[in-house]
Amino acid sequence: MKIKKFIKKGIGILALAGAVAVNCNPKPFNPEEKYAVLINGSEERGFAVMEMRTYDNLLKMGFEKKNIYTLDHSGNQENTASKKNVEKMFSSLERIVDENDLLVVYFLDHGNRITIFQDGIPKKVSVVVLEDKYLNEDEIYNYLSKIHPKTGIVTTDTCYGGGIAKRVGKGNFIGISSSDENESALFFYSQSFMSEFYAAFREKEADVNNDGKVTIKEAFDYNQIYVDALPRKVTPLLISEIDPDSVTLE
Repeated sequence: MKIKKFIKKGIGILALAGAVAVNCNPKPFNPEEKYAVLINGSEERGFAVMEMRTYDNLLKMGFEKKNIYTLDHSGNQENTASKKNVEKMFSSLERIVDENDLLVVYFLDHGNRITIFQDGIPKKVSVVVLEDKYLNEDEIYNYLSKIHPKTGIVTTDTCYGGGIAKRVGKGNFIGISSSDENESALFFYSQSFMSEFYAAFREKEADVNNDGKVTIKEAFDYNQIYVDALPRKVTPLLISEIDPDSVTLE
């Protein structure tokens, strides 16, 4: 009788252990995806060239075509760089991007520094000039605050873009601009600080510690070569609460 009880008890323990083992299976690993959004509100050829160069460089860094979205003047009404389409794009990214993913956002267009009123109080903000309307730094921040990637990199190739970099460079988002919030940016033969920033990830000389990967900080610092060649002083900004030397696009 005692042996039978012992056997029954043992079988019960084994069954319970099996049930526990099944219930404790870890969730399937969701591998990192890399997403990019290129928003070009200008019809000027120079901006189109910089957009295309950056698109190609992202492909070389392992971004898949299906995960690179462009809003520009390509002719497709649904993909024009209008404020409505930008809002739809960011709303879509809320559902697509998760905490394992990398997100790159690249604004290239004319920019401005304007005064808006909040509760009757004047406030200076940097804006991106889209096809039909302005998009100011607070609006950009509000869009991004609803998206939760592992890391987000927001770059602005616009005049006065530093205000946007300072506004969005918080938490797990890094803000980078071609100029400070009170400066106009400079473009040189269809090149810009940002187009060269994305190209720097393919430059061996940019890999200062020779570990085989170029980090955000290394690409930014390497691009001082471009800044030093400009006819007047500009001040690109890198604003981040996380270590930009721990992040790469490759």
